[in-house]
Amino acid sequence: MNFHMTSEKTLWVLQRASAVLNLVIIIYIFFSLNASNLQDFSLTLIWLEQNFNKFILFILFFSLGLHASLGISVIIHDYIHENKIKNIMLLGKNLFIILFWGFVGISLYFI
Repeated sequence: MNFHMTSEKTLWVLQRASAVLNLVIIIYIFFSLNASNLQDFSLTLIWLEQNFNKFILFILFFSLGLHASLGISVIIHDYIHENKIKNIMLLGKNLFIILFWGFVGISLYFI
């Protein structure tokens, strides 16, 4: 995420919103899985195969990646002062997040 194109207040709000979204989804998953029988693999697999639950997991991991990306960007911008190193670290962070989202999407597709 490029800080020059987006205001810091917008990034701050986006990070807080992703944190709230993460919390709500994790609470839903906790209670949803708690209501099912986790000791039975086939029932757990049925829960995972439901399209709504796959969608919720996808949104959770997308939001977790966004939240982590925003947080790491703030740390890099606050503590790395040499522009070349900063740009390399931001590029590496962005590549990692894209790979993370791709892995999550492919993994959920094959469930």
